[in-house]
Amino acid sequence: MRQLHAPFRDLDVSKAPGSDFDELRAAHDRLKKEHGEITATWKEWDDKTKAEYFDLVGGTTGRPPEVEVEPWDEPDEGEKLRASARPPEPATRVALSRFRPHTLVEAKELLPLAEFTSKHEFLHQAQRRFTTVVHNRNWRDLAVELAKEGSAGSRSAPRGKKGKAQAKGRERARHAAWREAVRFVAVSQDGAGAFLNAIPMRDDMRMETWAMRLSVQRRLGLPLDVACQAAAAGKKTRNKKIHDEFGDAAVNVPQQSHNTRHKCVLQRLILALRAAWGTAVRMEPKGHLGQSYNKQPDVDACNIGRGGKRFSGDVKVVCPLTSGGEHGRKGAFVAFGNTEAFY
Repeated sequence: MRQLHAPFRDLDVSKAPGSDFDELRAAHDRLKKEHGEITATWKEWDDKTKAEYFDLVGGTTGRPPEVEVEPWDEPDEGEKLRASARPPEPATRVALSRFRPHTLVEAKELLPLAEFTSKHEFLHQAQRRFTTVVHNRNWRDLAVELAKEGSAGSRSAPRGKKGKAQAKGRERARHAAWREAVRFVAVSQDGAGAFLNAIPMRDDMRMETWAMRLSVQRRLGLPLDVACQAAAAGKKTRNKKIHDEFGDAAVNVPQQSHNTRHKCVLQRLILALRAAWGTAVRMEPKGHLGQSYNKQPDVDACNIGRGGKRFSGDVKVVCPLTSGGEHGRKGAFVAFGNTEAFY
């Protein structure tokens, strides 16, 4: 625009007179200030951990000296296992900090207005860089608000004759607020909305209309079309939980289509891994006693782990939203915080 319009060639927006430029300078200063506040909040969240919110990292179940050798194992497999017997090792308890997005750009990437006439590299997609401040601010404000509502639980609760929140209604409101907080953290994970950007060029990249509708409604925290009638009629699931309009009870029925979901996720994971490492990646290997004596891994491969080590993994398909009366508080603060309760 500076090359096409002569009056703009020597324009310095940091000093130009006029209400429009005053508004621009005020908005720029506001975003810079908000960036500093958000950065301070993220640092506080990263430095502050809760003892009750932790992960168990590492540790082994050990390997006993007497191991039953399966028929499909190699002849000398039993001797190898007995020679490699070792006691169990305890896992390390690692405290976790509160989850937050990692999309905020560094302060140096938000150039002063005087630099807008230069050819600085950070002018490329400058609007997107400044927009990260707005997105992180809105995310922080909503996360704080949901946590406060879950702790209070009375703002949206039904009122009695004296205007006080009823105990039963307060508990119901607290439950709804915590559920929303857990859902908000869950859908904010990296890649959580990747399926919405998938281009349906192949059959395996397509979703049926009903499945897409259901997935989007779950992601947005909306009542499900397919669950509202069952919830209104008071029907129960196979594990005797009353259906709810959000589908939590239906999703968390043990073994209800769990094997199908597990198998589909595992197959897609194997295809992705084999695209990178070829046939070295094995799915549900039979001869696994040398690596995992007490459980058959879902994925196993040599030389693809850190430092060229063997990689053995297990696929878990879980939902952080439970069908019980209380949602785990950990899921409202920590990424994948409620998932360990199902296994």
